[in-house]
Amino acid sequence: VTPSQSTNYYVSIYNAGTPNVDSVNISISAPSVNLGNDTSICGSGSIVFDAGSGFAGYLWNSGETSQTINKNTSDLYTVVVTDAFSCEAYDSINLSIVGAPVPTASIGDTLICYAASTTLGVSVSGGAPPYTYQWNNVNKLNNSTISNPTASILLTSMSFVVSVTDSNGCVGIDTSDIISVRDQFSAGSIDNTGESIPNGGDPSTIIELVPASGGSPPYEYFWAKDGNAIANTDNINYDPPSGSGSATYERLAQDKGLPNCNGWAASSNKYIVTELPPQYNISGTVYDSSNNVVITGEINLFKLSIGNGEANQVAFTNIDSQGTYAFFNVDSGRYLLQANIMLNITNALPTYSPSSFYWYDAQILNLQSNQTNVDIHILQLLTDTAGLGYISGFLKEGSLLRGPSDPIDSIVIGLNRQDPTNGGVLMLDTTDSTGFFEFNDVPSGTYNVIPDVTGIPVDTTGLNHIVMSGADTTEVSFLVDSSLIHTSTITKIKRLDITKLKLWPNPVHDKLNVRTEQRYDIVNIYDSKAQLVSFSMLSSGKDLYINTSKLMPGMYLIELRNNKTQALGRFLKY
Repeated sequence: VTPSQSTNYYVSIYNAGTPNVDSVNISISAPSVNLGNDTSICGSGSIVFDAGSGFAGYLWNSGETSQTINKNTSDLYTVVVTDAFSCEAYDSINLSIVGAPVPTASIGDTLICYAASTTLGVSVSGGAPPYTYQWNNVNKLNNSTISNPTASILLTSMSFVVSVTDSNGCVGIDTSDIISVRDQFSAGSIDNTGESIPNGGDPSTIIELVPASGGSPPYEYFWAKDGNAIANTDNINYDPPSGSGSATYERLAQDKGLPNCNGWAASSNKYIVTELPPQYNISGTVYDSSNNVVITGEINLFKLSIGNGEANQVAFTNIDSQGTYAFFNVDSGRYLLQANIMLNITNALPTYSPSSFYWYDAQILNLQSNQTNVDIHILQLLTDTAGLGYISGFLKEGSLLRGPSDPIDSIVIGLNRQDPTNGGVLMLDTTDSTGFFEFNDVPSGTYNVIPDVTGIPVDTTGLNHIVMSGADTTEVSFLVDSSLIHTSTITKIKRLDITKLKLWPNPVHDKLNVRTEQRYDIVNIYDSKAQLVSFSMLSSGKDLYINTSKLMPGMYLIELRNNKTQALGRFLKY
């Protein structure tokens, strides 16, 4: 038999009619191989064909005898497999090679400014359209899946890679040229940001300049002074005209190369030239009332503000062994000099009076020249002749001005002592909102009251010739016309006789007794710098007992007040 498939065969043998039966199974071996459907690959790719495992032998039409082969050329590939029974089977597969897309990446500009933009592009040949695109650095692109995206805000040089896929799934890759990015532009700086020069000083070159950088060299510069262009150069001379006060110089720069990245930009700082105001020196000699040189003590320098009458201490110096003092490099303006000196325990210490800006032993001066000599003659007030007088008054507009009888505030009023030895400005006050001024604790003497109204002289004769004796009280008022300040009628005003305030012992060490002829609600003690000091006291009727043991040695002013009157006295603690 020649069976074509596996089957069982039976045989029967009869002996004397009795059958003997036997069978045999014939198994047919039929190997099978499958290489799959015909296929294609992209460009320079390759593919592996696999005939499967379990066969005794393999034979490919390309000559290989292995289970698998790797092919990259178009052809019909056939394999014959043989099993253990030498049975054979075969299969064939057709391989086609198709071309992959070939992309060429491009860029719009190969050199761009810092943080600028440029357009990318890609052209494709080969492959099977349509194509899809994918660019890297997606955070720099407006769209990473189109053929011509825009790359923006580039801060460093870089390139881009594009991947193109065709309809067969074949992929082509290309890298663009490098996009070169200019460094960030800086207009430079001025390390030294200012000078102070004497009034009318010589011009000089602004130095310590840091040049521009980044952008596209070369660079161009120009300078501006106080916002106005003055020069198209890198370096200039500063030369503020005399009296200009100060000037601000600014350097600007721009890059002139390609690509032209930046317009005019200012340096990171400016150069300020400050013209120093005129400087003066003040010096002099200090004398006592006997015209002897004073060799110990302190001289204070106060600057007057004419607008509001304030006086601020700007310097002090000690009297030297020759009796001289000096202040150097003082700005122009109006000043007071105050001698702060203790001559002996029987004389009054130069001191402030509470809540008033005035000085004993003061000189007022208006600096007009570079060197001013002011000798100071100490006004010595003996306790038996000092007196505690009071002068007050008003400053108002006269009939020739716009507001007749309207008060004039913020005017400095000077009290001038008419004395050949101890003359000069003794005290100052400033008119308040009602035009009122006052001078407390005025020593005996002859005085003129001088309102300081710019450009208008004051009448210092007749009614403005004031004689003070002891505890006199005087009122003197002024009317300001366009050409003269007129003095009004002087009248006596009623005020507490200061002699009714009894202080003993004076000088005092531990306990000061104070007796008055009426009761007072407020008791204040001021030191020689007009500062309130703390103290303890006992009262019994019109008598006060003040514990002075904790006070520092020096001169003090005691003030007693109620709602009607005020009493003042001075004592010395030793």
